[in-house]
Amino acid sequence: SEAAAAKGGSQVFLKAGESMTVEDMVKSIAVSSANDCACAMAEHLAGSEAAFVELMNQKAAAMGLTNSHFANAVGLQDENNYSTARDIASIMNYAMQMSLCRQVMSTVSYRATIVDTDGISFPGTFFHSVLRDRLEGKPENMPSKVTITAGKTGYAGKESGYCLVTYAVTAGGKPYICVTAEAKTSDGCIADYLAVYNGFAKP
Repeated sequence: SEAAAAKGGSQVFLKAGESMTVEDMVKSIAVSSANDCACAMAEHLAGSEAAFVELMNQKAAAMGLTNSHFANAVGLQDENNYSTARDIASIMNYAMQMSLCRQVMSTVSYRATIVDTDGISFPGTFFHSVLRDRLEGKPENMPSKVTITAGKTGYAGKESGYCLVTYAVTAGGKPYICVTAEAKTSDGCIADYLAVYNGFAKP
């Protein structure tokens, strides 16, 4: 829709009338932080973004997340869109119990097919904003004590700073979830989560 295409923030830059498979949409949301895809999927699943947000809040309540409330489906800044590190960790833990979420959120790169309004297909290649450092051989951005297997970045402007939630395992198979927030730069966000994992993770 026009609303999805104009959502702003991080996108894969779909235009109104263009389409992707649900699988590519989900990967775009989880891996590329695509707000346009998140809004389009919300409309597809619930009829409108507002209706989908109601479902999000119902799910949060059912999960016992008493310090979270969603005002939109994409995470853009809104005074009624808030959560805590503990609640974000709970959401990540819940997601990692589902095989589809584990698969999608551990995707390092993917090739999506976008179909334009004339029915012409064209490809797009996208990379995981956290895991691409592993792909591109940047070990300095990966913690030494654990292997990051899934992650999701978040940035809603100066109010939130640069945020990150990651799921990791040690060589011995011990899982960890790390949530950091309010970093002033993306480099500062990386430094935060490296410090936490390298300082506290145990085999």
